[in-house]
Amino acid sequence: MDVRIVSPVLVIRKWLAGWPPRKVAIQSPLPASECLRRLAQATTPLRPRFQGSVSQELIQVERDADVRRGFYPAELNARLDPADGGGTLLAGTVGLSQRGRKSRPLVLIPHCAITFGLSAAGITLIAATRSTRIVGATLILIAVVNILSLVFMEVASRRALENSSELLMKELTGLLEPPHPDR
Repeated sequence: MDVRIVSPVLVIRKWLAGWPPRKVAIQSPLPASECLRRLAQATTPLRPRFQGSVSQELIQVERDADVRRGFYPAELNARLDPADGGGTLLAGTVGLSQRGRKSRPLVLIPHCAITFGLSAAGITLIAATRSTRIVGATLILIAVVNILSLVFMEVASRRALENSSELLMKELTGLLEPPHPDR
């Protein structure tokens, strides 16, 4: 029987780090120079579809619409490489944006601290005297509601990130397709 002791600090660090990015790849029949041109054009300030930076070394883009909405948008970190058999391969990862990874602890840590403080005060008041039990129970109830709201936010943020990732990949795939002959 293998027994492992999990460090609470490691669990908290992993939780605060967010969700790991997933590997993605888009194959385009277009040459790398054309793919790079199209990506750069789509990130211009005039009519941006994406925000971020596009260079031959690294492509980092987020959907402009997601960034303006203010939630944690998906971010693509990728490179353009020649594909086997011709064309171009855009390969990298898509996941929580750098801005999202930095701001996530600013939301989670206060929620956890408030919950811990309310729980500690509630337990203390319940244990103190009979007259303070109702106040203590109320504080614990508020702490439970706070944790439930945090869980709801986590689930909603994860779904939003998955949707944002799908939309980002769909838009990038469309952008890197060759022009249709009927257009």
